[in-house]
Amino acid sequence: MKESICCEEKCTACMACANACPKGAIDIGINKYGYEKVVIDNGKCVDCGLCAKVCARRMQIERHSPIKCYAGQSRDSEKLKHSASGAAFQMLAEIVLELGGVCYGCAGKMINGEYSAYHVRVTNVDELQSILNSKYILSHIGTTYQQIKEDLKNGKLVLFGGTPCQALGLKSFLNNEYENLIVVDVICHGVTSKTIFNDYLREVEKEQNIVITDYIFRDKKAGWGSNFCYSYYDNGDKNKIKIKRFPKEGASHEIHYLRGDISRENCFSCEMSNTNRVSDFTFGDYWAIEIEHPEFIVRNDPALSIRKGINCMMVNTEKGMQYLSKLQEKMVMYEVDLASITRHNSNLLKPSKRGKARDAVLENYYMEGYKKIEENYNDTVGKKRTVYAAKNMIKTHIPDKLRVQIYRMKFLRKLLSGE
Repeated sequence: MKESICCEEKCTACMACANACPKGAIDIGINKYGYEKVVIDNGKCVDCGLCAKVCARRMQIERHSPIKCYAGQSRDSEKLKHSASGAAFQMLAEIVLELGGVCYGCAGKMINGEYSAYHVRVTNVDELQSILNSKYILSHIGTTYQQIKEDLKNGKLVLFGGTPCQALGLKSFLNNEYENLIVVDVICHGVTSKTIFNDYLREVEKEQNIVITDYIFRDKKAGWGSNFCYSYYDNGDKNKIKIKRFPKEGASHEIHYLRGDISRENCFSCEMSNTNRVSDFTFGDYWAIEIEHPEFIVRNDPALSIRKGINCMMVNTEKGMQYLSKLQEKMVMYEVDLASITRHNSNLLKPSKRGKARDAVLENYYMEGYKKIEENYNDTVGKKRTVYAAKNMIKTHIPDKLRVQIYRMKFLRKLLSGE
C-alpha cells in the first residue's frame, strides 16, 4: 500500500505525479492545517512506480543561468492596468497567440462563495485576462501537463506560466525538450492554501456583514506595489457592488503571508530559489528601480513609469532570446545586470524565511480557526490601519521624478516604504 510519493514537508503539490499516473489514482487532499497534499487511492493504484520516477526526475532537469536581463514595461497603458507589474507575461502571451499558439496560466475567481486558483488553457486574446495578475494561493494544476503534452505533439506552440516548482513539474512530466514549448516562471515568495485564504475571507464577511464577490491580490489602481482589493456587497443589497482597497498591512492574511507565517512548508526549503532556472524566461517585479536605475525613470526616452509597474525580465535560454525582438516591439526594455535584480528580489538567492510566528499562527488556526488569527491581528494593528493607509496613499500618488529624489534619501525611503 503506497501512502506517499515524497516527504509531505518537501512536496510542492506540482502534481507531476498525478499527471503521470495512468490510473488516475492521485489527487489533492487537505492536511490538518489546511494545506493541499497529495492523496493516493490505493484501490486504483497498480504500483507501477511512474509517480515516483517523475518526482525523482525533477532533480535531473537542466538549469540555465540568465543570458540577459532587462527592465521592461508594456507600451500599451491600458494593458498595463491588468497586470501586476509591467505586463511582460501578457505581451509574450499575445505573441504566442498571434503565432497561432496556446497559453496556459493561473486563473483565479470566486466560485460558489469560495476563491479558487487553477491553471487553464487560453486560445485567444479575449480569454487572456483570466490568467493575468498574481494569486498568492496554490494554483491547482489538474490535468494541465497532459493537455500541454497533447498540444505539443500536435505541433502547437505552447506558452506555460507558473511558479518555479510548477515549471519544474511540467519539465519532469514531459521528460523531453520541445522546441514549440516556452516556459515562464515567476520570482516566487511562496504560496499559501485555498482553505486558509477562504477562511480569512469568511471572517472578513462576518466582521463587516458583507458578501465578497471578487479578490485582487495586486491592485494596480492604487499604484504598483503590495496593494489589494476585494469587491463586495452589503448583506441584503446584491445590486450595489462596492470595492475595498488596502495596503499589505491592512489585512491579516496578506501580512502573515509576507511575513512567512502561512506559506507552504516546502516554500522554506525551495530548491528553485536561485538564478539557475528550468524556464526560458523568469519575470518578476523590478523593486527599487528608483535606486538601481533612476535614469530609466527621469532621463530615458521613452521613460518607464513607476506608478504603472515595471518588470524585471531574465532571459535564460537561447529559445527565449529568439523572442526578444518581438517583445521589444511591444515593450519598452532596457538591459540591466542580474545583481541589480537580485539585490531586491531575495527569492532569487534563497528561499523565503520561515516566519517567527508561524508555529503559533498555525496552532491557533488548527485549534480555533481563522477567527483567532483575525482577532490577534486586530488587537495588534488596531488604529495603525489608518496610518498604513495614509502612508500608502502618499507613496502611490507621488510623481515618478519626485519619488526618485525621495528614494535617494534613506530616511525618507524607510519612512514611506516601512523598511
